[in-house]
Amino acid sequence: MKGKACRNCHFIQKGTNVRSCERCKSTDFSTEYQGLVIILDPKGSIVARKLGVTRDGWYAIKPR
Repeated sequence: MKGKACRNCHFIQKGTNVRSCERCKSTDFSTEYQGLVIILDPKGSIVARKLGVTRDGWYAIKPR
């Protein structure tokens, strides 16, 4: 998948001309990351709690 991972909140945005994160408004991105987790139900997900995620979406486990 092509996209950019926010180094602040780990949210992955699709596309290459992303200027700011739609979740946290950060401008610090990485095109390289390790691991991908898809959160569908953040309220009921243990993984979402561990990552500090409150909204559904695609997240990088470790942006570089």
